[in-house]
Amino acid sequence: YWLSKGNWFKTGATIGTVQGGFQYNEIYDTDVWVAGDDSVKVMLYGLLTIIFIIGFIYTWRLQVKQCRICMDITAKGCNLYYGDFHALKNINIEIPEKQVTALIGPSGCGKSTFLKIFNRMNDLVEGCRIEGEYRIGGVDIFDKETDVNLLRKNVGMVFQKPNPFPMSIYDNIAYGPRTHGITSKVKLDEIVEQALRDVANWDEVKDRLKKNALGLSGGQQQRLCIARALAVEPKV
Repeated sequence: YWLSKGNWFKTGATIGTVQGGFQYNEIYDTDVWVAGDDSVKVMLYGLLTIIFIIGFIYTWRLQVKQCRICMDITAKGCNLYYGDFHALKNINIEIPEKQVTALIGPSGCGKSTFLKIFNRMNDLVEGCRIEGEYRIGGVDIFDKETDVNLLRKNVGMVFQKPNPFPMSIYDNIAYGPRTHGITSKVKLDEIVEQALRDVANWDEVKDRLKKNALGLSGGQQQRLCIARALAVEPKV
């Protein structure tokens, strides 16, 4: 836009970016002194406008790339040992994001053992040794910088046999959110109710949330375990 009728003019571009659900506008201004006729001014103005547009496109594409969360899973050269027993042998697999992938095999063939690698539950098994490379969203889950608590929050697990904690139904669901810093009772109440509604268990247990979860039927216990996993909003 023109500031005056003289030889000074100012070009400007407003670039809108989205980060974390919020929009930010950044204004880039350039003061330019141009000697000569108006045609030179117009040509330079057009050139600067093109530069601003290119800068906007580059910035937008870069931020989209950085903000995108890709949760694809890969395992390369997977070998797992319990002491001297070689349980998993040279498994290589790529699991794409936003798809359902099923591992099918007979009982005891290692399906659960393999899955537990991805939130490092096998770390707790004495004598278990794991070899290979394991990545979720391109991140090495066995890197020394990996936050194991955050990994287990993002990778939910529910197993064939229900394993509710020996505590109340409410505390089972609230256990994960409390671990990750949520202390507000109002917020915890909302999380517990929503998680139980998501697994169609709310109407059956809403009047006995303070009762021990071990008193539930087998089906109710399994749905409770699913609700417990959903309460921390895992990405996998």
